[in-house]
Amino acid sequence: LHENNIVAEHDSSNDELTYQRNRVRHKVMPVLAEVWPDRSPIMALAGLAERMRELSHFLDALAREKLKNLEADEGLSIDGLRAIHGFLLHAIFETWIHEEFGHYGLTFEEISRIEAWLDSSSLRMELRRGLSLRKDGPILRLESDGRYFTE
Repeated sequence: LHENNIVAEHDSSNDELTYQRNRVRHKVMPVLAEVWPDRSPIMALAGLAERMRELSHFLDALAREKLKNLEADEGLSIDGLRAIHGFLLHAIFETWIHEEFGHYGLTFEEISRIEAWLDSSSLRMELRRGLSLRKDGPILRLESDGRYFTE
């Protein structure tokens, strides 16, 4: 602004704490600056965000690779899935559902249920939006009752 002789304008909405972005700017950032007096909290958070973005890309690539290795007879190997846990299992299921039906935000609760269900004797598990998982011998199948695209 200074180099181009532009006068900064003040938007009074930036002072209102009713907006989340302003509460973060006016309440959270000053506390972080006190906690980290030797560095900029903005730069620290930006660096963390970049690392998380890189980790997310790595996890997505790993999930796609694992998914290919698990593919069997138009489904996934149940034994192979039982050997995978946590973030990677979550990413594999989200990738699989996405490839079959489009974006699906798998919740932490759902992946916990799926992980427990894989070791159970139950043959079917219902998910949201009309999706279900079905054990067919050693193969896990993903099915839809057609509601997925209408909700």
